[in-house]
Amino acid sequence: MTIFGTGRTEFRFFWWWEVIAFGSIQAARAAVNLHRQDPRIMARFRALLCTSGGLSKPEDEVAEEIADLLSKGDLVTERWPFHPYWRRQDAFGERNYARQFLSEFGRNPMAMDGFRARFCKRNADNALCSLTDAEVIAGMAELLKSGDLLVGWYGPPSGAFGQDQSASASQDDSQAEPAPRSTSSPVEEQEEPTFANHDGATQAATLQQAAANGAPFCEVCSQGG
Repeated sequence: MTIFGTGRTEFRFFWWWEVIAFGSIQAARAAVNLHRQDPRIMARFRALLCTSGGLSKPEDEVAEEIADLLSKGDLVTERWPFHPYWRRQDAFGERNYARQFLSEFGRNPMAMDGFRARFCKRNADNALCSLTDAEVIAGMAELLKSGDLLVGWYGPPSGAFGQDQSASASQDDSQAEPAPRSTSSPVEEQEEPTFANHDGATQAATLQQAAANGAPFCEVCSQGG
């Protein structure tokens, strides 16, 4: 049973017999290597180790560290799906602490429905489904206290990556927009020619003839008029 807590944290509640018990580091390595070809699982491995630089470590180093944590019981996972979680190793042996932890989910109807269904199934008694939320939490606390129920958690690495992407996109968009025209620019637009029927060849011939005769240039003559 997976429950989403505050923020982006996932909490996974395992029966103790659902969790793989790795008797040695070699057994944990074999399990990890079996899943290394799956990019989603490798991404999860890196995310689990994000606080120790897992996002940038070589793949072999990430796999070895995950195998070590699994063999020590710091990470817990089912055989299928193979999605390790950090094991919540709080003082669940203290009944009040277990109740306090479970009470954090009391305002989540889906979480309470999951707790009730799991507690009823564990005790094989459908009549228990009519228990109040407080009674369900008390029963689940007993399961945590006895070790029949284990808690794993997984918090994907947080960061401003999405925000950076949005900011970058906004910046690119703003740079792509044409700059507004400035009315104070002296050369904003190209002026239309004074003479629409201007002929360059005629102008050159006129200027040459005037120069030969020693005649002064006027605007009309210089345009070949």
